This record gives sequence, structure tokens and C-alpha cells, in this order.
Amino acid sequence: MRIFFLEILWVHDEAELRSEKTKLTKLWERSCFKNNSYSPFGLCLVNENDSDKIFMNSSTYQPDYFPEGMSIEFITEPALPWLFRLPFKNQKKDSNEPKEHRKSLHKLTKTVFETPYKTELTTLINKLSQDTIQFNISNRKRLTLEFDYLVSKEEHHFEKLPLTIKY
Repeated sequence: MRIFFLEILWVHDEAELRSEKTKLTKLWERSCFKNNSYSPFGLCLVNENDSDKIFMNSSTYQPDYFPEGMSIEFITEPALPWLFRLPFKNQKKDSNEPKEHRKSLHKLTKTVFETPYKTELTTLINKLSQDTIQFNISNRKRLTLEFDYLVSKEEHHFEKLPLTIKY
């Protein structure tokens, strides 16, 4: 079972995103998702043996906040979320994320990325797909997070991000 996490990123320093050092990551392009073909989402896979085959031909990014020689592996395919993994192999840490939510959400049970169809991405999508992560062919870029097997039958849409949360 592959473990992953999602992050919500925003532009804090445009000059840094456009710098030569960061340019290869294409994060600036992702921040401009409304005006181009890039997905605005990111998907971080835990760095374990199961994810090695996904990152065989990846690029690396050495952020300033990592020690020299420690880098993030990433795949920049515009139609897919920004795929990356951190350099810490098999390392799982206790989460300090809040566990209590006003809506009593407990478990992320499905993550659905909508993405345009590109034949050359079929193999990568198949490697990424699992019980919890799915890719649906669509003419729009959207992420749907489903919690607790939709027991409450409620949903909220966040159009500025193109995100739907169902629970």
C-alpha cells in the first residue's frame, strides 16, 4: 500500500519561484493554472521501495532549507499533479496535524484527480493509481477528496482552487 500526502501551496515569493534554481520545478507554471495546461495540485509519495519505479526518470531539486546533497525528486508533467517525494527513505514520523474537525472527518477514503487524457501518461497513471488514488479523464483540472466513505452525503465546492470535498 503506497502512502501519500497532499499539500496546499501558494506563492509567497514570486521571484524565488521564477529563479533559475526553482525554474525546473515548474511550480510557477502550476501557480498560473487558470491560464495554462498545468494541474494546480501536488501529490507527495512516501519515499519507499514501492515508489522507486515511479521516480526512475525524475528530476531533483535542492531547496535552500535542506542540507547539501538532500534533494526532492519530482516529475513535472503538466496534466498530472506535481509528483514528488522527499529524500527521507521509509521514514514515517508522528503527525502533529489536527485530528479533530468540526465536521468530524476521520479518514480520507478516495482521492480523485481529473486530468486530460494523454496516451503517453497511461503507464505512469497506472503506477500511481491505487485504492485511494484515482485518475479520471476529463477536460478540466479538478481534485475531489472523499472522506469516511461519504457517510454524511455532503459536499463542498471550492471553485477558486478547483477542489471538491465530499464526506
